[in-house]
Amino acid sequence: MGKTKEPAKKDKLTDSEKKKVKQANKAKANPKKTQEKQEKNQNRRDKREAAANSEKEFLEAHKEMQAREKAKDLKRKQDQQEKDLKRKQDAEAAAAVSDTNLPSADTH
Repeated sequence: MGKTKEPAKKDKLTDSEKKKVKQANKAKANPKKTQEKQEKNQNRRDKREAAANSEKEFLEAHKEMQAREKAKDLKRKQDQQEKDLKRKQDAEAAAAVSDTNLPSADTH
């Protein structure tokens, strides 16, 4: 009826294999140029890695700074609450003392 497709022959190379062969041939033909390219690429990798590390360090430092600021704010709020409570207690004590020092209306 119809022809069945036969699998592709194993002798043919895939695109990626062809590319690798081509790169190997270029490296053999121009070893100096290949070395320069490898160094250039390695420098790029190193630069990207350094940038990523500095970004991580910056983010960590930023988080630490935020945590310190948050702790300071919390401490300030607690101190303010303590001051307010003390003022309230002092005012109540002063009011109680002034009430006891007033002459009563019965003594007249």
